[in-house]
Amino acid sequence: MGALAVLLVIGLFQCAFLVLLVLFLGVRRQVERYRSKSFYTKHVEVSERLSAWLAGNGQLEPFVVALRSMRGATAVGIAGNLFQTSIPPVERAALSTALRNEAWVQRALAGGSSRHWGRRLECARCLTLVGTPADRALLESLLDDQRPAVGLAAVNALPLIADAHLVGAILDRLVTLPIVMRQYLQAVLREMRAVVEPALTERLARDATPGALSRWSELAGALQLPSSLEQHPE
Repeated sequence: MGALAVLLVIGLFQCAFLVLLVLFLGVRRQVERYRSKSFYTKHVEVSERLSAWLAGNGQLEPFVVALRSMRGATAVGIAGNLFQTSIPPVERAALSTALRNEAWVQRALAGGSSRHWGRRLECARCLTLVGTPADRALLESLLDDQRPAVGLAAVNALPLIADAHLVGAILDRLVTLPIVMRQYLQAVLREMRAVVEPALTERLARDATPGALSRWSELAGALQLPSSLEQHPE
């Protein structure tokens, strides 16, 4: 085969490659448009069904069914965002109960021991939706996760799961936590004053290290618990 023929064959292969690449990019763009449109449509559907339920004009089941039609990670993300922004605290218990046995929820919770940190993160986010005191051991493991994002996400589940034992364990580890985690904890523990105050008061009365006393005093001040601060030893 002459040099001209070789160049012709190479040119044909290059043209074919470019055509296939253009076709691939075109198909991919159409798929992304479809997914984006589908996601938007489902998000609107979920929001409308939630609004109807909260307004007393609909049942909870259609909202649960709408979430069920989404991918697990997407459902966790959307439901979590709605929990934080749209669902009043008095309604969250009913929704948590309705979602707890959903297949996508069970898959997310099963990821708590996964070697992939993204699945552990999804589990932590899911606990903020459906966590119960029975999930205490799972939450403790996520709070200690080597990935900071997982630990921060798990903090949001504390009001649903934490009891006096877990709150005490968190206070004992407070001195070793980075400042970002401490500040994030303060915002969440503020919702749990009734459980936090006795545990914090007990620790401030101890003969503890200066570092621990400093962190506990800082937390008592941030949570506006003067009775706890009064127990600080002289």
